[in-house]
Amino acid sequence: MRFTFKFLLAPVVILGLFSCSKDNPPSPEITITDTNTQYTVDYTKNSSVTVSFKSATSWSLNNVPKELTVSPTSGGSGNQKITVKTVSGNETNDSKSYTFQIIGGEGTDRVQSSVKITQPSAFTLSNKSYSIGQKGGQVQVPFVYNGTDDDPKIYVSYDGNFEKMWDRSSNNNTKQVELVSVEPITRSNWTATFKILENTEKGDREGTFCFTVYKDEAGEEKYSSNYITIKQTGVGANTSTDYSQDGKTFVMQTHTKGSGIPIVLLGDGFVDKDIDNGNYKKKIDRAFAALFVVEPVKSLKEYFDVYYVNVVSKNDAYGDGYETALGVKFEGGHSTGISCDDDAVAEYAMKVDALAKNEFKVDNMLMIVTINDNRYAGTCVIYNDGIAHSDGVTRGYSIALVPLDTSSEDGYEHTLWHEALGHGFGKLADEYAYEENGTLEETSSEYRYLKQAQKFGLYANVTVESDVTKSPWARLAADSHYSAEKLGCYEGAYTYFGGVYRPTDTSIMRNNTDGFNAPSREMIYRRAMMIANDGEFTYNYDDFVAFDKPSWDSSTSSSTRAVDSKTDKFRFNLPLGKPVVKVMKK
Repeated sequence: MRFTFKFLLAPVVILGLFSCSKDNPPSPEITITDTNTQYTVDYTKNSSVTVSFKSATSWSLNNVPKELTVSPTSGGSGNQKITVKTVSGNETNDSKSYTFQIIGGEGTDRVQSSVKITQPSAFTLSNKSYSIGQKGGQVQVPFVYNGTDDDPKIYVSYDGNFEKMWDRSSNNNTKQVELVSVEPITRSNWTATFKILENTEKGDREGTFCFTVYKDEAGEEKYSSNYITIKQTGVGANTSTDYSQDGKTFVMQTHTKGSGIPIVLLGDGFVDKDIDNGNYKKKIDRAFAALFVVEPVKSLKEYFDVYYVNVVSKNDAYGDGYETALGVKFEGGHSTGISCDDDAVAEYAMKVDALAKNEFKVDNMLMIVTINDNRYAGTCVIYNDGIAHSDGVTRGYSIALVPLDTSSEDGYEHTLWHEALGHGFGKLADEYAYEENGTLEETSSEYRYLKQAQKFGLYANVTVESDVTKSPWARLAADSHYSAEKLGCYEGAYTYFGGVYRPTDTSIMRNNTDGFNAPSREMIYRRAMMIANDGEFTYNYDDFVAFDKPSWDSSTSSSTRAVDSKTDKFRFNLPLGKPVVKVMKK
């Protein structure tokens, strides 16, 4: 359906200022002659308006803001017109106002008249948060569209894949949120209507979205509203009464090579009955099964010690009023970030006797927390000792936070590879990029932080060098064994769209679907050998290449892939939470 409307302007008076006295003739006047003197442009770039005025003398402009261009900028007496045009669109969510002066005369005869230009935002929201009960129903979200176009195309943009974030029921084929309509009530007043199904989960849930309008045929220039959140309560959580199994430790695998590389598996949001009925152990087994699927960890399996610890939480849900043993909290909104009580996680891991007796192993262990929640999210807390070691390998333990993620069959496994094996064990950087982050400038603090972090052995899979021969993976790129991987410097990494480069087009650290690329495998191998040899290890490139044969000795052009990738985009088009780096406590 097409809707035609014109933008209605509200009048406001712009005063012409002049001075006079009994002894002197009146000064020249500059008078705005428009009947409608409220000058409002569209929210878009190059939106223009004409200002008509009458001047008794020659005139010029003063204090024209950089956000506007005005033509002409000077003229003679009589009836005059100037065209005011916006330099850019209003991408904020607030109206903007600009003022400049038309000046005539000189000295004591100098007069001026002020012109005010208002540029509204594309959208005005009455509320940014809506709530609905556990049974569901319809939610109506009113908003104002401030455009002047006759037939606006307004879309609902689900940042974070809104529908999948809400798709947490046992039947994953059923949409939990459905957009019913987006339609105008008056010329500028619109309403979006959502249908929300019953929340059969224990915990509360929420999703975020925004309104978006495109202003050119190519769809390149877009304007969006602030994010809006819909929250829905759950059916309530179970509560533990028996903590007798809490803190018990178990051995899942013992190393047969080296001195052992420790991994501790834990769960958060599981209550006493989950321990009793085997549900907790089932989820721990799933984490263990995912550990040794992708290279190079698959070929390193014999070096690892794997333990798990029973963790009994008070509640099996997240949100206000619920309490879990490891203090996991979801950032929510359009973020996939997660936090936890780091000390509580480490305290449970230290219940493993073999670790409690070996400080070096504790300092370099990987803790993986399986979170009893079905949403798509993930974060890793990376600790390092703040020392630039001569072998170029960082020391430090990590905590990977991985929800069960029922939005896809293997979403949990992919997130575990990215967060636990990539960030947590390999100390790798994200290889994806946000266009809105722009370019990482050499003068920025983030640029200096990246360079410093790499001195400590972090983030060896990204570089600020555009020339592959100057990159950390220059030797790998020149090695014919790795020609199938097409190693180079692909711009866009470390969440920045420019100024930072990654080794391959796709990888687990970029889109969460492919395998680890060669530079990432090399760093995982180096850390594994360092820990398995109690810190006494000298890296040899030829040894790594021979070890890495399962990855490079392949007839496919994508030898790093763990599974066939069906997309080059990040899983669900939503990157996971950026790793949190901290210095180890001593």
